[in-house]
Amino acid sequence: MDQGSFSPEKVTAPKHLEQLAIELAELDPRPVTYFTPDNINEVRSRYLEGGTQAINELTYSELDSLDFDERAEQYDLIMEEVAAHPDIPLNHMHIYKGYVRRNALINELMRQAMLFRNSTDEEKEQARIRFMNINKELYGEPKTDTAAAIAAEVLADTSEIENNELQKIRQEFKDLLPQELISSTHNASKLKMSEETKEFLDDFVKYMYSPLLISLDEWAKNRGLEETEKVDAQGIAAAFQYIIDRNFPDSGWNIKLENANAIKVVCSIKEIIVPIERTPVMVKKLRGLVVHELGVHMLRSIIGEGSDLIPQRLGFANYLDAEEGLAKTVESVVVGGEERTGYQHYLTATLLNRGYNFDQAFEVMWRYKVLDAYLDKTPENIDNEYLDKQKRNAFNFMIRSIRGTNELPWHTVLSYRNGSQIVTDFIEENKRDPELMTLLFLGKIDPTQPNHVRGALDARARY
Repeated sequence: MDQGSFSPEKVTAPKHLEQLAIELAELDPRPVTYFTPDNINEVRSRYLEGGTQAINELTYSELDSLDFDERAEQYDLIMEEVAAHPDIPLNHMHIYKGYVRRNALINELMRQAMLFRNSTDEEKEQARIRFMNINKELYGEPKTDTAAAIAAEVLADTSEIENNELQKIRQEFKDLLPQELISSTHNASKLKMSEETKEFLDDFVKYMYSPLLISLDEWAKNRGLEETEKVDAQGIAAAFQYIIDRNFPDSGWNIKLENANAIKVVCSIKEIIVPIERTPVMVKKLRGLVVHELGVHMLRSIIGEGSDLIPQRLGFANYLDAEEGLAKTVESVVVGGEERTGYQHYLTATLLNRGYNFDQAFEVMWRYKVLDAYLDKTPENIDNEYLDKQKRNAFNFMIRSIRGTNELPWHTVLSYRNGSQIVTDFIEENKRDPELMTLLFLGKIDPTQPNHVRGALDARARY
């Protein structure tokens, strides 16, 4: 059913909870979908060729065609249904209301993004203020101390590099940073884990995800692919679908290729979207994507579907940090590295939040990306081709921060860095708890929030 056509009506007889689940799923605001530009490929090409104004030409036809008033009314009606539903236990009511309210806020955020792009003068300023206020309420905001620690860490890790070109780029990166990020005395170390925790996570991932990874190995073997060979977007989609068909044949989940900035998992419609122009990845890296996208984002929803607590399959309010943190953590166990998870997004959000425009932030972040890429894998040559590649990579991840408005920072990207810290700390503290695995996979919740855990444990099984 099309989201715009759904209109719940007040009825005397309460709906079955599964009908309510359908309605809640249809009212998923899906901001990542609607914040995907129509013309990203053309704009990226023009921008990287020197057309810096091209960023303002990103269009969002689906977002601009939404009837936000109608959608807001739908949320009001569904909230009334939830509040009066006799089958929702009183101790779960706040979870349902929190879920609906959060979606209504996201709908309003999307409205303000549309108004910001399409209004002028006073109305545009009002839209900016409203967007940023809702943005902060939903996703928080970057902290100067954290951003300063990120910058300090990257600069420290590259201080001994002997390559002259890299040292020049490193100095330019440092000079372009705001002074507050350089002069801060705050020192945060990397997301370091104890050796005991690393061993625990290694065993955990092997136990939890061996069926999915075995299926991937089967798929690769059937195609004669070695671990170092690369798989394009069509191959990623085919591998994902093969794993789902082998491990979750009755789940209803499917894979689609679409114009998108990144892989996205849409629980409300049980789809995983793979960008048509996704950069090819080695089979080893694909293993990481499998545990990230299927093993966390999809699997936690499938587990949540076994509960009669509907938000457990769609996502409790404020669950996103832990969700992304867990996904990044298990991915890093499979592929290695990921010491700087979310750093690029956090720095981008910090710069934009401080008033940098896209061009100014880009000049900082492509240099960051060169340093980051060098630390991950030393290139043979730092030539124009290599620099152009990192500029393209920087553009791609920066778009995720300004999509929807083409200017204002969308702070959902903070979840990568914040979530990694939350989950790392949680596992460090609870690795000896035999219930840890259960807490991490109680559905789409944040296991560090006691009210989430209580709600999920109190839910009844559907089957």
